Amino acid sequence: MSERKLTSPGVRFPPPLVFVVPFFVSFLLDRRLPFLIFGDDPPVVMSVAGLALLVAGLGLMHWGVLRFWMANTNLLPFKPATLLVMTAPFTFTRNPMYLGGTVAYVGGALVTNWAWPLVFLPAVIGVTNAYIIPREERYLRSAFGAEYDAYCQRVRRWL
Repeated sequence: MSERKLTSPGVRFPPPLVFVVPFFVSFLLDRRLPFLIFGDDPPVVMSVAGLALLVAGLGLMHWGVLRFWMANTNLLPFKPATLLVMTAPFTFTRNPMYLGGTVAYVGGALVTNWAWPLVFLPAVIGVTNAYIIPREERYLRSAFGAEYDAYCQRVRRWL
């Protein structure tokens, strides 16, 4: 019996929400129950490191989105992909948007000095790694077969 060909990854929501919603909840929690990383006066180096991570993460996300746009393939995970994008940054991570989102998320926590986003970070990574990415990988394997398998052998999921 042959496996049914998937028409999309089947992720029912925009994946950036996995990062945005917990950060927004962190904002609300911080208003009611402040939980700071480094007290009321964080060191400048923490803010600078946070800003660097935020910029680097957003840059990596943008680079991945730009590659999808240049390849004229769908970015949304509830639509079918038209081709497999394997140019940088997809040469060193299969998921530059999720890796970039994670880096930016941590950077945002450092810049704001909020510990709440760090409390939610395991859930953010868990949902991304256990729900979103496996669905996308199953779809890409269905759509691109051996070409995708070979790509997975060359490039790691995260780093």
